[in-house]
Amino acid sequence: MFFKRNKEEVNILNRLYPKVVYNGVAYILEGIPYYIKNQKIYKFSSMRAWYSWYLVPSIVHGLPDLPTGGTLGFRDGSLIQNAKDGRIYLISDAKRRLITVPLKDLGFDISDVEEVSDAEIEFHTEGEDI
Repeated sequence: MFFKRNKEEVNILNRLYPKVVYNGVAYILEGIPYYIKNQKIYKFSSMRAWYSWYLVPSIVHGLPDLPTGGTLGFRDGSLIQNAKDGRIYLISDAKRRLITVPLKDLGFDISDVEEVSDAEIEFHTEGEDI
C-alpha cells in the first residue's frame, strides 16, 4: 500500500535528505563516516581520523551517487602518538612528520596529542622530520 505525502512532509524530507551534494559535507551511514570533497566520496581510515576533522554529519538515508575518492586520514595539524613506540608525529600535507624537538618549541602541549595504533600511523606516508 502506498501513502501519498503532503507538501509539508515532502519539504521536511527534502531538508533531511538533500538532493544537491556540496563539498565539505560529512555523512555517517551505518556507522561509517564519509566526506564529500571535489564531488567525490571519501571514507576515513579510522573513527579517530574522522574525529580529528571536527565534522558535523548530515542526516542521510543513502550516499549520494558520486565516484569514490579514496580514504582520508588525520586532518592536517593533528598530533598523533604511536601507542607502540611512543613517537609523536605532526600530520602536515597528509604526511606524518616525526617530531624531534620538544613539543613546547612548536607551541604544542602533550595534551594536544592523540594516541593511535600502528595502522593509523602507517596510513600516512612519511614526511621530513621536524
